[in-house]
Amino acid sequence: MELKFVVALSVLAQLTAAILALRLIRVTGRQTAWLLISLALFGMAIRRIIPLYGLYSGHSPSVMDPAFEVVGLVVSLGMLAGIAWIGPLFETIRSHAETVRRSEEKFRRIVDTAQEGIWFIDAAGKTSYVNRRLADMLGYTEDEMRGRPVSDFLPEGCLCVERFRDIGVPGKTVEERNDCRVRRKDGSDLWTIISANTLVDDAGNSIGSLAMVTDISDRKGMEREREGLIEELRDALANVKTLKGLLPICAWCNKVRDEGGDWHPMEVYIKIHSDASFSHGICPGCRAKMSGR
Repeated sequence: MELKFVVALSVLAQLTAAILALRLIRVTGRQTAWLLISLALFGMAIRRIIPLYGLYSGHSPSVMDPAFEVVGLVVSLGMLAGIAWIGPLFETIRSHAETVRRSEEKFRRIVDTAQEGIWFIDAAGKTSYVNRRLADMLGYTEDEMRGRPVSDFLPEGCLCVERFRDIGVPGKTVEERNDCRVRRKDGSDLWTIISANTLVDDAGNSIGSLAMVTDISDRKGMEREREGLIEELRDALANVKTLKGLLPICAWCNKVRDEGGDWHPMEVYIKIHSDASFSHGICPGCRAKMSGR
């Protein structure tokens, strides 16, 4: 193989590799790294262009080892092939990263716009993430809740405190759905339904829990109102006086005999033994009889 062709091919390979390296800046964004690699390749190409110019101008360099130039060509072609083949790999990585980013954005939009509170808790029982809905329900910002223990948001003695303590304990899982009071930032309590499930890794180890929190304060208010109405009805029924059993009544004057043996007019007896009252009037039939006298 002619020496001039070997050197020219080396120069072409190095320049092409340098251009491909510059194009990878758009793919990977690592501008400084690829600029340095391109400058190094351009420098190698210039180093080969100088003896190549001498060969074509008839001023051949004093020392040019053909074997050395062939090795240089092989190295140049190897660099070109490597950079050319690594480009699609970076494209694939970027495509996957973009897909993951879009998925994360979609997930975040779903979580942030959910009507339920979403609560991620790590294996140590600390808050790793909450959505905006849960933070608003409790009167905090998302950053204020992040990193704090679950117990900070649950009243002492709440059943959910014990349940969440099982997070991260080997052999225990959290799969609960309970009515639970949570503590707001202002110290008041909010009634919720908390549905919690343990999250595990590929090895089956607990890595935390995911809890869905639903505000049921309106429902609890309605339940309290209903219980109050029921209690009022019970009190009213307890105070109702009823007449039952046989009443001894006179067949002539319609007086009623009480337990002591005394006789009372029927309206008096009924008024004593119930909450009923009487008003007097004349029915149409009697009025007709009176007018016909």
